[in-house]
Amino acid sequence: PKKSNVLGTISFLEKEKIPHFKSRVFEHFGVSNRQGWEIVRQRRKRRNLQDDPDNPDLEDLEETRGCKRILSPADLRAMEKLIWKYGFEARALTWQALAYEAGVAAEVNWRTIQRAMGTFGYRECVACRKGCVSPATAKRRLNAATIALRERPTPQHWRDIRWSDEVHFSLGPEGRIMIIRKSGERHCPDCIQEARAPEPKHLKRLHAWAAIGWNFKSDLYFYEVPGNSNGKMSMQIYRDEILEKAVSPWLARGDQCVLEEDGDSRHGTGKNNIVRDWKQQHGLKYFFNTPGSPDLSPIENGWNVVKQYIAKFPSWTEEELQSLAVEGWNTLSQETINRWVDSRSNGCRM
Repeated sequence: PKKSNVLGTISFLEKEKIPHFKSRVFEHFGVSNRQGWEIVRQRRKRRNLQDDPDNPDLEDLEETRGCKRILSPADLRAMEKLIWKYGFEARALTWQALAYEAGVAAEVNWRTIQRAMGTFGYRECVACRKGCVSPATAKRRLNAATIALRERPTPQHWRDIRWSDEVHFSLGPEGRIMIIRKSGERHCPDCIQEARAPEPKHLKRLHAWAAIGWNFKSDLYFYEVPGNSNGKMSMQIYRDEILEKAVSPWLARGDQCVLEEDGDSRHGTGKNNIVRDWKQQHGLKYFFNTPGSPDLSPIENGWNVVKQYIAKFPSWTEEELQSLAVEGWNTLSQETINRWVDSRSNGCRM
């Protein structure tokens, strides 16, 4: 405090151009002349160095205010370099283990390390989960990415693709419901969700198809599969309900596009079938996505947007669910879709 008082008083007197003797200031705050002049000299040195950012002595300037740091900037950089070098293995360490592995000699509490690394923007959080990919699938994905990058090396080359997929929504309440209550109302009858067997109507699912692309987003096309509740459509239904109603208008107005589909048999993956015949007759360009890799299609992100929107509502009828699905689909902006499409070239390089 004495040092701050001395420097603050001298700074004020100099700013206001009030005549003064520094020795009197030292005496007032109980500081010897020798100690006082050393304080002033250190301030002048610091100001001169700060006025010249390129001065190599600036890094060696010792900070004399406050408590001495237990962890130096070099310690923090060493821990950060360890994270960069070893990736997930280093990120999974505890704060103290991270410091130990980085060679930090200081013995400090984990909270101190956490706060210090927080100045670099690091924090602890739950790791994202990624499904396991078999070696065979990984090899197929790598081959597909190599071919795709050779044919479509830049984001602009991906803008003629329209990514399509089916989605299925379940009726009725799903999982546990969030409610609003006061303290002490936990067992109030109005605050209890009754567990019961699902009704037959709740076992039904709503099926829809859509496609997205650069500056393109189709409507949601709902379809029924007679005698089947899981949404597994036949090639005839795919041709009549999707290709004829949704895709045919694109070709009629002359859209220059390539349809992306997953490798399900209903999409005509075989050599001779009614879906492949329809595509050839109408001149539809298409390709099948890598098997076992739905994450490579941007439309999967679109379905997440719709499902998150629907999840805000606890229960619904079939009509309400269809309305909610359309509302959720409408919240997906074209700007977001374009960003997903332009990221495909980078995604193939990862």
